[in-house]
Amino acid sequence: MDSINNILHKFSVNPQTVTSFAEGGIGILYLLDNFQGKKALLKIPAYSKRPSEEHWLLKHDLRKEAEILSYANIPVLPKLFAYDLNGEFLIRSYIEGETLQVIKGNL
Repeated sequence: MDSINNILHKFSVNPQTVTSFAEGGIGILYLLDNFQGKKALLKIPAYSKRPSEEHWLLKHDLRKEAEILSYANIPVLPKLFAYDLNGEFLIRSYIEGETLQVIKGNL
C-alpha cells in the first residue's frame, strides 16, 4: 500500500478519491476519480499472483502495455497518462462501458 500512496502523492491525487477497481493476471487496478481532472485507472503489478522469481515478468508486461498505449492513437484504446520505466505502475484513461468479462458472458 505504501507504493500506491507514493504514486498518488507523486501525482497529487487525493487517496480518498481512489477505489479498488479490478484484479487481473498481471495487474491490480484502482479507479482514480480525479487524475488531472479526469477519471483514470492506476495499474500496478499483481505480485501476490506470481512467485517472486516471476516478478520481472509482471514488470515487463506492464512496461510493454505502457509502450503500446503510448504509441497507439486509436479512440477505442485507453490513453496513457503516465508510467514508470521500471514497470512499477501505469496510469491510463478510464473508458466507461461494459467489461470484457460481461461482454463475454453475453455471447
